[in-house]
Amino acid sequence: MNNIQRFRVQLFFFALIIFVVAAIVSIAALSFVDSVEALKNDAFLRWASWGGIAFSILLIATWTVIRTATKPLETISNVISYAGHTRGNTPPKTDNMLVGKELSKSLSANVYDLGTITRDIAEPQNSTQTGASSSKLFHNSPLPMIALNREHCISAINLAAENYFSINNESLKKPIFDVLNIQFTSEQTLEQWMHNAVASTASTTRSWERVRRVSPEGKTMQQFELHASYYANTDANEPQFFISCTDRSAQYDQFDSEVSYLAMAVHELRTPLTVMKGYIEVLEDEAAPSLNEEMQDFITKTRANADQLSAFIGNILNIARVDESGLTLKLQKHDWALLMREVMGDLAVRAKAYGITIDMQVQDGIPEVAVDRISINQVMNNLIDNAIKYSGESKKIVVTSTLNQDGLVETTVQDFGVGIAQSVTGDLFQKFFRSHRTKKSASGTGIGLYLCKALITAHGGNIWVRSKEGEGSSFSFTVHPYTSLENGELPKESSARGWIKNHSLNRQ
Repeated sequence: MNNIQRFRVQLFFFALIIFVVAAIVSIAALSFVDSVEALKNDAFLRWASWGGIAFSILLIATWTVIRTATKPLETISNVISYAGHTRGNTPPKTDNMLVGKELSKSLSANVYDLGTITRDIAEPQNSTQTGASSSKLFHNSPLPMIALNREHCISAINLAAENYFSINNESLKKPIFDVLNIQFTSEQTLEQWMHNAVASTASTTRSWERVRRVSPEGKTMQQFELHASYYANTDANEPQFFISCTDRSAQYDQFDSEVSYLAMAVHELRTPLTVMKGYIEVLEDEAAPSLNEEMQDFITKTRANADQLSAFIGNILNIARVDESGLTLKLQKHDWALLMREVMGDLAVRAKAYGITIDMQVQDGIPEVAVDRISINQVMNNLIDNAIKYSGESKKIVVTSTLNQDGLVETTVQDFGVGIAQSVTGDLFQKFFRSHRTKKSASGTGIGLYLCKALITAHGGNIWVRSKEGEGSSFSFTVHPYTSLENGELPKESSARGWIKNHSLNRQ
């Protein structure tokens, strides 16, 4: 149990005790009011008196819980202020609280480490003593720390970073991306963020989860959380970026093993599911015409759910392949209009089971495309499934394909349902992300859109979303005409990758 979980449990039991005590005191107050002679003959006054006492007790209990719950936050705020501005006074106490003591002490220790290191390194010119002190603090920090100048070259590395990354002072003055081969799961990599930070000329910070360092052979060496800070400085040679990391190799490796095991277990479901779908098709062809409308509807819904389960199994297996860069796509020539009609055949049956119709509109004259048929089928499966889930009261989905102004075939899946809040649209294509607003109202795993992005990116295309709460969502993606493959602009084979390299590594 980590400190945050421990804090929640402690707060729950503390609040429970406080409100139980408040209830007991309120009952005792009622007995006291009933015993007062002056109130016995006036029911209104008696209940009004007890109500006032009970309300006061409830206010006191609520205020006590709020004060206790916010005490760690107040302490951390004081620690940040002390570490950043008022060092030299008495440090705030981090153990004078009933709830959240462990969380407060842990976070305060991190603030002191980072605050001391970054301030002293950024301002070593204050005195000779300060410079010596900063060097000692920097090199003895338990967190791997690296200082960089504006050109992304390493200015300093501490002992923890030397040991963790197996690098030494010979790496000084070299660009960090030539020294460390690191990959990200988010669109914005460290190098992109650093370029944006310098361009904005404002101090800023950024954190990444599930960053991994890989060997030249592509083998994962470490997985960690990465934290970066930028301090605007007119001197380009002075340290301006400070990077620290927290090792999470054990946790992430265990999770990856669990996903691999799940993929292996799910693979065993394919055979019985295939048999089941075969029997359903026999029922549709042979028995359905002689059945009443209700029984035919049962068969349609059974097939729709079997197809949905089949798509889920495909998602799980492909996610495991994507994360290991083992999902290879073979781009071939296809008639896009014909391909869309074939894909929509099965999806229309699935939508019909939920009382939804799919309106498909393909622009005339769309050129032949370079795609992997199976992958495009899976992309459309996921997008249509999402549209069905979040259609709400709407009974219509519109699929359109056009040739856009960039000469790419652009396809949009539009629903008119619940929509998505702007605050979460930027995270929709991350693995396992689910919006907290729709978790309870719609089932899902958070892997469908992640897989769609990996597959479309492997096609050399883009995928994006436009949405407004209460009005629905539009998911669009692009693929290239076959002429791009003929002209050598696209490789005939590509791997769908879940990890994104830094730009400088891509240029090598």
